[in-house]
Parts: sequence; C-alpha cells; structure tokens
Amino acid sequence: MDVEVSQLTDSVWLYKVGIVNYYLYKGEKVVLYEAGLSCTASKLLEELDVAPDYLIVPHGHFDHVCGVSLIAEM
Repeated sequence: MDVEVSQLTDSVWLYKVGIVNYYLYKGEKVVLYEAGLSCTASKLLEELDVAPDYLIVPHGHFDHVCGVSLIAEM
C-alpha cells in the first residue's frame, strides 16, 4: 500500500494511505486528524518523522478508530 503525501500549507500535510486520508498539523504541537484502520495507520507511522502530541478521531466508526492503539504507542 502506497502513501501519498501532499503539503497543503506551511504547517499542514495530507497523507493518503489506501482509502484513508490523514491530516497532520506541525506547529508548536503536532496534531494528527484521523486514526484510520490498523493497516493504514501502520503505513502512516512508517512515513511520519514526528510523533503526534494530539490525535483527533472524527467519529467512532471502525474505519476511523482501529489505528488509535498503534498511534498511541508512538
């Protein structure tokens, strides 16, 4: 599974992993929007050069929360 990375602004990046879109904000703190699936979260973590300080999960469906434990361990 490939990871497509696009820089949207000076401080916001979009990571497309399979069917999941992750947004990363890098400022004083690092914020990751989306936890995704376990398989996509593991690919995302291979690409990230920083650990997120905060994780925002948009809602509780399985395709948005299964990666929470992997990201929390980072």
